Amino acid sequence: MARMRIWLSVLIAASCREATAGELDPISGISPTMRTLDEIHERASESLRPWSRSLSASNGEPSGMNKGCNSDRFECLWVDGTGRFTAVLDRETGLVWQRSPANDPTSWANSYIRCHQTKSPVPGWRMAHTDELMSLLKPGGGLANADVFLNVQLGVSCYWGDAIPNGTPSWAEFTCIASATVGNDGGSSARPRWCVRGPE
Repeated sequence: MARMRIWLSVLIAASCREATAGELDPISGISPTMRTLDEIHERASESLRPWSRSLSASNGEPSGMNKGCNSDRFECLWVDGTGRFTAVLDRETGLVWQRSPANDPTSWANSYIRCHQTKSPVPGWRMAHTDELMSLLKPGGGLANADVFLNVQLGVSCYWGDAIPNGTPSWAEFTCIASATVGNDGGSSARPRWCVRGPE
């Protein structure tokens, strides 16, 4: 055992000498992949901008199956087999939304589970919070861009939100698209869900 320890100590010492014996002077010029501190700060600031800016949602593709996509605000992602985009990145918030939310109304608990079980086109989905849903709406109601999203129930339908007011399990929140309002009930009502990807 003592010989083993001595051997390991010699091996570690030799490795350290090799790791520190190289040229200390930096290479001339800057690699294309390197960034100055100013550039790093600018990129970091850019990543913190969601929720603090307002972008145009009306200058996307004017027609076709991907109408409304790729405006200043909404970037469409993940093309399916028909050439249609299946998700939308909202550059204002940094959230990725289902382009066509599930419209099979069910209870709050089932909606919560089904969002987390969603694997298409990629895993990592969750049920949207009410404030996140509200971020897609105009102040008086309706979507900020009704073209980029598909099959959204704009009438009397209200979508479940991942929030329980006052920490009371017997109440669950929902967001009504047409009126841009939030309500709550016992969670057993059948309502549609809209799944989202992104930090909570």
